[in-house]
Amino acid sequence: DACERSLHTFAMLSTRLASRVVARGSRLFSSSAASASAIPHRALIGGAVAVGAAGLYYGNKTGCLSLDITFKLPVEIDTAQLVRQLRRCEPADLSSLTKVAKDDLGLLPQPEAPTYRTALVEIYVRSAPYGGSDKSSNGHRYDSIPFANGMINAGMSCNLVHYVHEEHDKFVEAMKQFDAIIVRCNPGQIKADGGSQAKFDDAMRGLQKLGIQV
Repeated sequence: DACERSLHTFAMLSTRLASRVVARGSRLFSSSAASASAIPHRALIGGAVAVGAAGLYYGNKTGCLSLDITFKLPVEIDTAQLVRQLRRCEPADLSSLTKVAKDDLGLLPQPEAPTYRTALVEIYVRSAPYGGSDKSSNGHRYDSIPFANGMINAGMSCNLVHYVHEEHDKFVEAMKQFDAIIVRCNPGQIKADGGSQAKFDDAMRGLQKLGIQV
């Protein structure tokens, strides 16, 4: 159920957070004068705080947990970064966009606790055989799956998305969920499909202004 899925995701993320705290414990805590022998102890405290924060976030979001706790510890936690990381664990919502490709054969499973969310954007020319000379029979570019798998192997999630010009506004809104966008649209193909390259480029520049890497 929802609680079990949330707790599973929380466990995966908390393990990653705790390991990072242990690996870089001396940089995460407010006391710069802490001795080397104190770092493992402080790292464990920081890991526990990260785990607790993750649990509270998911528990509250799904209604699985409701607590009112006030406490102070001599550590500094980047809560904004923690929340961003937690949100990345949720799959991007692309339900408003048309699924163009027949399948994603060969695509690796997405990481459960990705470091970043990325999207690889393609264009399918509906008037051309197979959607264009750069496409495989399933509608993806021949190199899209290897590109995406490279991102996944590096610990990032990567969704394959086709740009459909009739859904321009929905597409732009959906892209705001990602940390980075890889554009793999051959020159002239957006226009060949009936869209506007200038309109697409303007949208990408707008996403860059929001801090999304394109």
